[in-house]
Amino acid sequence: MCRQLGIEDRFALVCYPQYDCQVEVMNRTIFLGIKKNLLESGAKWYEELDRVLWSYRTTPSNATGETSFSLVYGTEAVLPLKKYYV
Repeated sequence: MCRQLGIEDRFALVCYPQYDCQVEVMNRTIFLGIKKNLLESGAKWYEELDRVLWSYRTTPSNATGETSFSLVYGTEAVLPLKKYYV
């Protein structure tokens, strides 16, 4: 059916996501964010991962002007406020 419609099939293995250029760009961005934070704070990489991922997900993209969080969930990310009861 694809040949009849002039569609060329290309397959990428799920177990090798490095074939996808977008994954490579995201991995490089996360790596550079962790590296920068490690040089500044001297913490372990896994202590910085949550902060780097949060900043990556909530920073608007140059291409779309939207955050990846808002594209996935349809709303902007909001940090919950702590409620103090007296």
